[in-house]
Amino acid sequence: NSSWAGGFRFSISWPSQFKKQYPVSSTTKRRVFQQPRMSTVSQPEIIGIDVSRDWLDLHCVSDGRQLRLRNTDEGHSELAKIAGDREALVCFEATGGHEWRLWSSLEAAGIEARQLAPAQAEAFGRSRGTLARADRIDAELIAHFRRSARRPDVGCRAEGCATSGR
Repeated sequence: NSSWAGGFRFSISWPSQFKKQYPVSSTTKRRVFQQPRMSTVSQPEIIGIDVSRDWLDLHCVSDGRQLRLRNTDEGHSELAKIAGDREALVCFEATGGHEWRLWSSLEAAGIEARQLAPAQAEAFGRSRGTLARADRIDAELIAHFRRSARRPDVGCRAEGCATSGR
């Protein structure tokens, strides 16, 4: 390829591996630079939880599974088993203190957990047109919010959470 620039002729030579990776379009006669598709980027499994005084309502993003567990030590250990089997990130809203025992038990079990800002999750729900406020719907919104929003977390007690990319 050669071009005229300021009265001087110069030529561009592309390395052979570049030519193979970025072919010339037949219509524009220019190199085609393609971005990777989002579907090829793997997303970690995310479990959204709506925490109340008595119950934990769960929603798993990958398969849409919903489950209700008691907010007790037995429920926390069952959740830790589910999250550990799926290698999932567990997300929940700040709920006025009901989440602290859950968070501590998940951390003790080695499960990665994130606390999200309730106002941001609620705004996300409004943006999707979800007006109903039910525990299972909240759990689903929390999970999908965390999956779609790559924002700083409100709470993150694990040492490497700032660099984990989840």
